[in-house]
This record gives sequence, structure tokens and C-alpha cells, in this order.
Amino acid sequence: MASAETRQRILDAAETLFVQHGINGVSLRQIAAKADIRISHLQYHFKTREELYHAVFERRILAINEDRLSRLEEIERDSGFDNAHLEDIVQALVEPMVMRSADHETGGANYATLLNQVSNEPADYARQISQEFFDPIARVTIQAFSKALPNLDMKSLPWAYIFAAGAMTASISRTDRAKLLSNDACDSNDVARTLSLLVPFIVGGMRAVDAAENARRQHTEPRTSGQKDYPRASAGDNQIPALPAKQGGRK
Repeated sequence: MASAETRQRILDAAETLFVQHGINGVSLRQIAAKADIRISHLQYHFKTREELYHAVFERRILAINEDRLSRLEEIERDSGFDNAHLEDIVQALVEPMVMRSADHETGGANYATLLNQVSNEPADYARQISQEFFDPIARVTIQAFSKALPNLDMKSLPWAYIFAAGAMTASISRTDRAKLLSNDACDSNDVARTLSLLVPFIVGGMRAVDAAENARRQHTEPRTSGQKDYPRASAGDNQIPALPAKQGGRK
């Protein structure tokens, strides 16, 4: 069996078992058995369970982040980042993930479960995934938010991003909680409907935070003539930073 084909079988088997049992409920031997290969062949490609989990995650998130970055670049090129396009920025963040979350052919449904597994996991493997795959696109999106809502500063913008990402992650959870709470009125697989609610929910929340921060400053930090409330993004921040180039080895 060709090396590339073996690697693909390993990733497919690992993804299935990780989704079902989580990283701590699966051994490399079980993954090898699922892939119908020898454990030595698996370990030729992946030395540890954490390294394999990283690879499973990587093959799903890279396409999503590339889609997000492409959308953000298009917004900046065609319209610029301003308050009128806040909804477009939010949609660029959440739509690539939400629309894939019920797609079994591309592995999006599996990735939705993996994302929920690592989102609040403090272990080192999860922190590494977050730093490598989540943080770069988060910083790009926060920079876009800073131009759409220029009166918010870095005491508020990262929280707004985290709240937005949290709502997105909850919306693609495979627990069917919305379906249960609605007595089957909500269809968890209707991702278009989910997205139509999620985007205005996040945009409305961010604009409410912006209004609340403006009101707070007016009461607690009176402006003097010519004084700005908060610094705006510098001229050097006008371009969206590219995601880090993929390295040959593991981090």
C-alpha cells in the first residue's frame, strides 16, 4: 500500500474514533486496527496520539481558514472594513464553519465535533492546536473588527471575538440541544437557518457592546478638546496579515 494511501486511511480511522470517544478514549493500537494496518505502520507516520490528533485537525481547519481569509480580503478590497460591513466580517468568520458542519462528505460534521472537544480543553495538545490554527485567524478578524468598530479597544475586541466564536461553536454542536429544547421545531441540520440567526445575533451583540462602551466613557472619561477616546488602528495595520505558511515539520 502506498505511503500516501496509508496515511489517509490512518487519518480517516483516527478521525472516526476521536469523534466517537475523544482523544483520551482511543489508543494508537485501536486506530491501527480500525485502519486495518499494523501498529508499526501507523507509528511510522505518527509517533504519538497527540501528533495524530493534530494531523486530523489540521486537514479540516486549513481549508476553513483559507476560506475565511479569502472572504476578508475580498471585503477589504471591495468595501473596506467599516461599520456598514460589520455583518460581512462576522459572516466571513462563521459561515465557512457553519455551512460545513453538516457536510459528511467533506468531513465537516466530524470537524464540528472535534472543534467542540478542543475549545475548552486546557491540555497541551489543545493549546498547541489553538495557537497554531485558531489564533492567527482570530487576530486577523479582530483587526477587521477594530476598523468596523473603531471606538472599541483591545480591552473589548478580543472578548467580542471570543463571544462570537463561542456562539458559533455552540451552534454547530452535535448534541441536538436546540432540537430537544424546541420539541423538534429546530432542525440542527438546517445550517442555512442556523446561519441566518447566528450572524445577526453576533452583530447585534457587538453593536450593543460598542454602544455600552461609548455610554460608559461619556460618564466616566469626559473628553477634552481634540482628545480621542481610544487609539485607532495604525496605518501599518491596514493590510490583513496572511496566515503563517505551513511548515514542513510539526510544531
